[in-house]
Amino acid sequence: MVYLTLRLSRELKELFIDYCDKRKTTLSAEIRDFAERFTEGGLGIFSHSHIKGIAGYALSYTNFDDKICIRMGRDARDGFVSVCEKEGVPASYVLRAFIECAVGG
Repeated sequence: MVYLTLRLSRELKELFIDYCDKRKTTLSAEIRDFAERFTEGGLGIFSHSHIKGIAGYALSYTNFDDKICIRMGRDARDGFVSVCEKEGVPASYVLRAFIECAVGG
């Protein structure tokens, strides 16, 4: 097992924890499930507006005062990162965009 670490704002992390609690799941389970779906479908799993959001994410959110660390299998993490690289979008942007979409942002 390896870790996938993501820096994000404390506010977004708290919103995502609330989202996971309401779904009776964990932060780690949601991220691992998303990473698996993304590895299979790439950016095609996002709508056009969300893809534009991914591209602009680094400019709109600069307050990364917290982080999450997700344990996952090495192959799963490496596959996810590889697809992100093929799509030309950093894995951190994709994960933050997923979290933002999940919480309704």
